[in-house]
Amino acid sequence: MKNSMLLLALFLCVGASARETTVEFNLTGVTFVRKNRELPLKMVNVNKKLKKKGLDGLPSWLAVNKNAIAYWKILMKRVEDANKAGIYKSELLFTIDHGYFYQYPPMCYRGKIEEVVPVIDGMMKDNFLTSEQGIFAIRWGSQTDIRDDSFKSEKAINEYFDGMNEEEIAEWVNFDKRSKNVLVMSNLGPQGDGTDLYATTIKPCR
Repeated sequence: MKNSMLLLALFLCVGASARETTVEFNLTGVTFVRKNRELPLKMVNVNKKLKKKGLDGLPSWLAVNKNAIAYWKILMKRVEDANKAGIYKSELLFTIDHGYFYQYPPMCYRGKIEEVVPVIDGMMKDNFLTSEQGIFAIRWGSQTDIRDDSFKSEKAINEYFDGMNEEEIAEWVNFDKRSKNVLVMSNLGPQGDGTDLYATTIKPCR
């Protein structure tokens, strides 16, 4: 598991149980900002400097449960401490932005498939995922969780998508109910109205 010591530290801080269902992902929203310009971040080098200051590092790999906000607060505290430490001579600040599904590398989950949705909902409370994006619907197994009130059934959604050739729509229509995957259909931001969708497949972690 990537960055296992930092990941373990986060588990201990929030009291997560190894039996709880978690969604795991790379933390991609961390950047340096100098004079309103974002700079590339090399996490390993940053953490070496933080360790010399006696501070906890910033994890590159996270596993969060449905109480995602607790993990977010831990990260915000670490970011605050890193900024106060002044590990670079120039004025350099860390930031972590609320992200959109499409901005993250592939996510995976560990645990029960039916418990993945509450974790996703927890992540969307303006912590790792911004609440500005909407979730159109979520599929896992034979279950469909429809979030758009315009549609009352999976059949209605399929009929609406009929004839569309976009890759994201194809993932929905061709979803394999026998798989262990969770498929999330979200819009691409605050302007999304359900016609510009993005498909996120969350597979079991290996």
